[in-house]
Amino acid sequence: MTDHSRFQSWFEGSQAVDSDGKPLVLYYGGRSCASGPGEGVSTFSNERFVAEHQAEEAGTEVVPVNIKIERLLDARTREGSKVLLSIAASLPQLTISTDIETRDTGWFLECPQLEQLGFDPDYMPGLMYLEAMRTALTDAGYDGVVFADSFENHLIETWIPVSRHQAQPTFDAGEPRRQEGQCLLPG
Repeated sequence: MTDHSRFQSWFEGSQAVDSDGKPLVLYYGGRSCASGPGEGVSTFSNERFVAEHQAEEAGTEVVPVNIKIERLLDARTREGSKVLLSIAASLPQLTISTDIETRDTGWFLECPQLEQLGFDPDYMPGLMYLEAMRTALTDAGYDGVVFADSFENHLIETWIPVSRHQAQPTFDAGEPRRQEGQCLLPG
């Protein structure tokens, strides 16, 4: 139960909440990089079917989680996307082209370094797999990002904390919660 005092202490201040202010249940399906570029990055979805697909690819199980992001950069909004892209464009080690001003909706991103990680060069959440981006985001005062996309009439949110230690499995009376600071995710 999410009102467990230890959980409440850990979760306090998180912006990963639902419309009622309760801890948002997200799903982890094994999409993380355990070594090399993007080490320690994990993505969490509001849609279980997204995590099920990722788990199938990774040969893992879906884990319902709560995440603690206190200083959220909300890239679901135009303003948040502008902030994220301006941080990315300021990094000299990235070859990046962005255009958010000339389109009514969405944005344009072209980053060849994302292809080296196996992503499409315009996949904005992929920026979080670049260590320089996570460092710059932290330096700018954020500890996580949320992105939104749509797929077959589903609003899919991708939540990415800067550290995988910001995730805890949802409390289940049948399974004891891991201790704070203990990494939930492999790698």
